[in-house]
Amino acid sequence: LEENAQYSQDGINMSGELSRDSLQLSGSKLFVESANTADLMLVPVRTSGSGEHGVTIALIPGTASGVSMSGLESIARDRQYEVSFNSVSVPTEEILGGVGEGWPVLKRSLDRATALHCAVSVGGAQKVLEMTVEYTKQRVQFGRPIASFQSVQHDCADMVNAIDSARLATYQAIARLEDGLSADREIAMAKVLANHAYKWTTLTAQQLHGGIAFMEEYDLQMWTRRAKVAELKFGTSGPHREVFAQSMGLV
Repeated sequence: LEENAQYSQDGINMSGELSRDSLQLSGSKLFVESANTADLMLVPVRTSGSGEHGVTIALIPGTASGVSMSGLESIARDRQYEVSFNSVSVPTEEILGGVGEGWPVLKRSLDRATALHCAVSVGGAQKVLEMTVEYTKQRVQFGRPIASFQSVQHDCADMVNAIDSARLATYQAIARLEDGLSADREIAMAKVLANHAYKWTTLTAQQLHGGIAFMEEYDLQMWTRRAKVAELKFGTSGPHREVFAQSMGLV
């Protein structure tokens, strides 16, 4: 990810200069998760052209000369890093997919990563639902558990609907990828639904839990922060909705 925050071919602007036997890199990548533990990094750069053309993927050891990392603050408190490259030299044999031909390789990886990330979001939302159902059975107001109130039951039912919709869309996207089929539309659908399910479930859970939801000692605040980061990772819902528009001939 770069400063433009785009998970697309147009978001790759970090340049690489080719010589006869090496590729020279300078620039930085943002929000690289657990970069400090990486033995090898796949770094997409632009060596020529625009769009899908001219994207080159370099294989760079995490300890290579000229590579530095600095931690970034994240609302989820996960390990995110800015990775900087200062005149890093990469031998041409360490280029994945050929010079200027890296986008198809990267696209396949992004598709799979996005679909699997949707599964992570669905799992997080499911955990929040289970916490909320259990809590509403225990919390007593007006002499009875709040789970007995119709409005609370409706909120929990809506949470189930959102989560199951995202789960089924995620299964469909992963199944098509496993079968080697085109899955752009299915991945976009899964990401939009997973974003909504995770975010909406945590916000609804906050309301049903009341004040305890904001306490550091209670895990709901952690899941809420993770839901926000999950919404941003691999693209927010807006760009994925555009995929639907394109599939319907609206763009």
